[in-house]
Formats: sequence, structure tokens, C-alpha cells
Amino acid sequence: MKNAIIILLAIILFSPAISQEIKTHSVYFNTASFQPDAAAMRILDSVAAYCKKNNANVESLTGYCDSVGTTERNQVLSEKRADAVKSVLMQKGIQLNGIQKKGKGETLEFTGNDFHKNRRVDIVTNKPEEKKVSVLEEKIIKAEVGDLIRLDNISFIGGTPIPLPTSQPVMDELLQVMNDNPTLEISNEGHICCSQSDEENLSGQRAKAIYDFLLIKGVSAERMSYKGFGHTRPLTEERNAREQQMNRRVEIRVVKK
Repeated sequence: MKNAIIILLAIILFSPAISQEIKTHSVYFNTASFQPDAAAMRILDSVAAYCKKNNANVESLTGYCDSVGTTERNQVLSEKRADAVKSVLMQKGIQLNGIQKKGKGETLEFTGNDFHKNRRVDIVTNKPEEKKVSVLEEKIIKAEVGDLIRLDNISFIGGTPIPLPTSQPVMDELLQVMNDNPTLEISNEGHICCSQSDEENLSGQRAKAIYDFLLIKGVSAERMSYKGFGHTRPLTEERNAREQQMNRRVEIRVVKK
């Protein structure tokens, strides 16, 4: 139980944030107007093209006004500006379901020659990181059902089934492969070195640690299994530390693709 808690904490602490690119695009309006003029339409054309080219999503639309006119009138005008921008983007084929859209009324963020920039709508877009095929995924794509694939650079705290933080990139890579290939089914197979005895089933516990990581991250248990093989399938004669490390491993067997 103690090991399971430590493994869970390690998963939470070392899981990486999702990479993305957030940008703000500003569309400007004439005094007292909520209709985009020619310059505003060119910006909206550019935003729509950016979203389509980069598979970016519109996260929010926020309308603003300058301080000319009453507070109540400017609140309504800022909302109409946000509505107008939403309408144009939808006409250009941009999906805007569930976005945050609001008018914030007057703002004095800009003064002097930049006073006109207070009359605007800010469009916040989110561009996800481009997907790259990993080395592990390439191996799985080429593998046949029944093939074994070694998870390189998976290491554990000595004598325990707790993965070291340096193992996290490989575990994340395996998780991504499982998410990107929803029909893939695997068996995690653990091995130890340097001892003919595995009475505590350390090899099985280490295989289960990888299984538990994937399970916690949302991979269905029906797509995975785990098993320990102790020291019954060594790859080397363990004549040095490097050969010992090669035997102390976790592999995945492709069960179904």
C-alpha cells in the first residue's frame, strides 16, 4: 500500500504540462460602432486563416469600449462588438461552441495616440502542440502482434517498484501511444537482474507500476495486463553494470493492434 501511494505521488509530481501556444488578436472599431470595418475584416480574415492552418481554437472573445458616452451604453456596445466578431468568425467556418464571450464595457488601458485601441475585441486563440511520432510509436507501428518492445530508460529505486523521475518521459511516451492508438492492447512484462530468486515478485510489481500509471491516466484496464518473469529471461550474462541494467527492464508485448 505504501509503495502504491508513493507511485501515485510520483505520477502527479512528474507529469508534464501540455504544451500550447496562446495568442491574442485584437480587432479595432470606430467610435460608437459595433460593425467591423474593412480593416477589422482583414484582421478577422487573418485570424480565421490562422485557426484553420494551425488547428487552433478560439478560447475567448472580449469586447471593450473607450470612455466616450455613458457607462451603460458602453457596456452594451462592448457586448455587441463581441457578438459581431463571433458572427463573422462563424461565417468564416470557425467553430465557436462553448467559448467565453463577454463585454467588459469601458477601458482606459490606452491613451493619447493609442486611445482608439480601447475600442476593440480581443480574440484569444489556443494552438496545440504539433503531434510528432515518437521512437516508441514507430516501433509499435512496425511491430507484429506478439512482438516484444523494450521500454528503454525505465529505471526504479533500488529494490523497489517505484519508477525514478528519469523514467517519466518514457512513461509519458507510452501513454501518448496508447491514447493515439485506441485499439492497441499490451502486456507489461517485468524482469530483474542479479538474482535467481524473485520471491517478492519485484519483477511483477515493476510491470504493475507501469500498468498502474497508464490506468490512473485513463487507459482502460481491458487493454492491458502485467506479469513478472523474475530472472528467467536474461538478455546478457551480467558481466558488468551495463549488462545488469539491460536485464533489469520492463518490456511491452503487443497483444492486439
